[in-house]
Amino acid sequence: MKSGARPGSLVNWNALRVVVPYLLVAGLWILTSDEAAAYFFPRRDLLLRISVYKGLFFVLVTSLLLYVLLRRVFARMEKSRQALEKSERLFAAFMDHLPVGVFLKGGDGVYIFGNEFWKRNFCPDRSLDGVRASDLFPAETVAAFHRDDKATLEDGRVRERNFVITLNGKPTEWMVKKFLVTLEDDKTRLVGGVAMEITERRRLEEQLRQAAKMEAVGQLAGGVAHDFNNLLTVINGYAELLAMRQSDSAVAADEIRKAGERAAALTRQLLAFSRRQILKPEVVHLNSIISGLESMLRRLIGAHITLTVHLDPALKPVIADPSQVEQVIINMTVNARDAMPDGGRVMLATDHVVVSSQEDRERLGLQDGEYVRFTISDTGEGMDEETQRRVFEPFFTTKEVGRGTGLGLSMVYGIVKQSQGTVHVESQPGEGATFRVYLPAASASPQPAPQGENQSCYGSETLLLIEDDESVRDLLAGMLRQRGYRVLQARDCDDALQALAASPGTVDLVISDVIMPGINGPEAARRLRAIEPGLRVMFVTGYSSEDLEMRGLQDQTSVTLEKPFDLDTLSRAVRQSLART
Repeated sequence: MKSGARPGSLVNWNALRVVVPYLLVAGLWILTSDEAAAYFFPRRDLLLRISVYKGLFFVLVTSLLLYVLLRRVFARMEKSRQALEKSERLFAAFMDHLPVGVFLKGGDGVYIFGNEFWKRNFCPDRSLDGVRASDLFPAETVAAFHRDDKATLEDGRVRERNFVITLNGKPTEWMVKKFLVTLEDDKTRLVGGVAMEITERRRLEEQLRQAAKMEAVGQLAGGVAHDFNNLLTVINGYAELLAMRQSDSAVAADEIRKAGERAAALTRQLLAFSRRQILKPEVVHLNSIISGLESMLRRLIGAHITLTVHLDPALKPVIADPSQVEQVIINMTVNARDAMPDGGRVMLATDHVVVSSQEDRERLGLQDGEYVRFTISDTGEGMDEETQRRVFEPFFTTKEVGRGTGLGLSMVYGIVKQSQGTVHVESQPGEGATFRVYLPAASASPQPAPQGENQSCYGSETLLLIEDDESVRDLLAGMLRQRGYRVLQARDCDDALQALAASPGTVDLVISDVIMPGINGPEAARRLRAIEPGLRVMFVTGYSSEDLEMRGLQDQTSVTLEKPFDLDTLSRAVRQSLART
């Protein structure tokens, strides 16, 4: 305690320092003034003396009152000072015990304050005086911090950034939030921040995501097993009847083919959900696709449901696989129909939307830009929040058993996401549902369809077929021979090299699987072309384009045909490959 009343003292020395000078000055003035008055007015000496005593009495009383008043004032000031010191100690203790880092830096980037946690982690071996971010963090992190500081000082918005830094020999991840601090003069602008270590939280989040993923995989596996078991029952049953010659071969073959097509469709749905199918994007008009499907959609939903279509005549094109866009529209329309078993109304509409605000970015998960929006609304049963959260999950369905697999909307979700868009749902129980699909707008116009689609699918050229699976190899060879081709078969690259050496200059096209044991398809093609430069090559694969790209096996110069395929598709791909120079 530097000044003021000592603990237990009855005298407030701060008050006395004011009262005593006042008492002396006031008393001196009263004494001298009264004596002067008595000198000039001698007959009034008694009165003057009385006035002196009155003056002295007044001064004493005034001084006493002033002393009491000032004592109380200084006591309150002392109490405030003590409270301020206590508050400062509490604040300092609080800041130093916070499990997060708190800092303050000036507009010049120099740190002004850092609590104990922040200094212990980022500035342990030096004083904070004159320290900048460049003295503590890697160059890339410093550059990002400077951008955030500058933007925060300019617009005052809170900014969040994650960064990784090595502490005590191990990488740790941190989240820092920065905000504007303005002093009372409203001219001094500082950057405040809070830094929190999120390494453990990230680990727990990853565990939670992994657990959710495993749950989804389990649900997915159960649904796939159910549907494929049904298909395999049909295929194996009819194959057994054919082997026993107890069934009409044409009928049995047709049922096996249908089951195979349903299995292929199920595989495409699964790939669409996982966003790993092979798409063939092109510039297309959404209005044209909807107009082409309108009559079919009306038949699809039935006479008890009214279909209304509103298309923006100035709608821009999008870049997407037209067949997959058709699948999105059909699946969403069927979903709307199933939500209205007693009839209702379905509305289809297209328009433009520009994503530019933070709210839109967070709500839709899209980047800034112009998007084409396709909206489908129904007047059906609607959905509660729990159903909306799960509506795009595979094999999740609210329909009765046997009325749906639960893959329709998950397929929509996968196609849209793979096309760089998003799908958003709004619904309330009993108030219908509205699905909105956003796809990036394209500036180019749709290109005309390539010519030659109806060209002959037969030929007499010599084809070298490389396939490690014997059953698939024999099947493809038989299909190609049925179309008139001469087929040389090889199970791997070595066989293919021997076949090419045995028939030099006669092979017109190599058809190879992409992924095989040992040497893969693209490497085999490279070795064959080393012997015969300019040799045409076509690939077939059961893997997605994303898988091939991850493995570095994509070949943009050759036709790649996705399994499974039918005879006509294979024949067209062969003719397309043979036509290449």
